[in-house]
Amino acid sequence: MSVHPTIIQNIMPTVQRYIGNTPRTIFFGGGLAYAVERNQWDQIPFVLLSPFAYASYHIFINQKEVMNWCKYTVKEFRK
Repeated sequence: MSVHPTIIQNIMPTVQRYIGNTPRTIFFGGGLAYAVERNQWDQIPFVLLSPFAYASYHIFINQKEVMNWCKYTVKEFRK
């Protein structure tokens, strides 16, 4: 049984409160954030699901936020 429907059910209300009802929201699992084309980073809000704990999620609205989160995550795993 997949956990993805439950995750999306839990995330959708948060996303809708945060950005409104836009069809441009994209959900990514793990490292699939790289699928966003370069010219779309500032146009498409998206949710990056944590590959280590699918009960958690992060909402990013631009490339800088994604890169900062990735750098922080790498530092934490190197400790």
